[in-house]
Amino acid sequence: MKFTILGTGTAALCRSRACCAYHVVKTGGGVGIDMGAGVLARYCDAGIDFMELDALVLTHPAHVDHVGDLPMLLFSMNYTPGRIRKRPLPIYVPKGEGGFIKRVFDAFPKSHPKNFEVPVFEVEEKAYNLGGLVFNFVSMTHGTVPAVGVRIEDNGRQVAVTGDTEAGPWVVRLLRDVDLAVMHCAFAEGYGGPETHLNGVSTGRMAAEAQVRRLIVTHRYPLGTDAEVLSQIRQSYGGPVSFAVDLDAHVL
Repeated sequence: MKFTILGTGTAALCRSRACCAYHVVKTGGGVGIDMGAGVLARYCDAGIDFMELDALVLTHPAHVDHVGDLPMLLFSMNYTPGRIRKRPLPIYVPKGEGGFIKRVFDAFPKSHPKNFEVPVFEVEEKAYNLGGLVFNFVSMTHGTVPAVGVRIEDNGRQVAVTGDTEAGPWVVRLLRDVDLAVMHCAFAEGYGGPETHLNGVSTGRMAAEAQVRRLIVTHRYPLGTDAEVLSQIRQSYGGPVSFAVDLDAHVL
């Protein structure tokens, strides 16, 4: 499978980072994970045809930095000349967020699909086959909003995306022994960031406890330097660490 990091940013916007999104593909159009603001341009930059997505996973629809380009995605699928989508676009959301897509349609009526269906599934903690890959979901804790982490498997190789979460055993359960852990690490500890996010210290602790083989940190606010974050991660985790960059791609 090929895993592409499309957006690594946050609500603190900057030129080099679109908001959160990833794309994973084995065959066909692949599966999108989140659809933050600015991400559709990254799809184009990466040469990935978002019109052909097999499915879309939203880790927590309550926050716009993870779903800001969703209305534009659906609008494009309706009105791109010469491109008429007819097959369904299933969307997978955390439990309790099944009504989200209706709110999108209410706010942006032209995004309502003209020629295709958008079935919405509230995920359970079980295996799903999406785009020829096995997806498992684990409920995260992110303040009061429903959120999930995603674990993707193919031929014995595993990548996991935490989405936004605070530290806890749910993170370890999601990440246990994965080949690649993509963890949101919002800031360096000591900068006053909210407890609803992971920081450098908690990211390292969770990665070490889960015994992940490789760690990529993403969703970074400008609160502390990369060097500070890395130093804090290294208090617990000794494996390979890198900082996510938009358009990075990994083949597992």
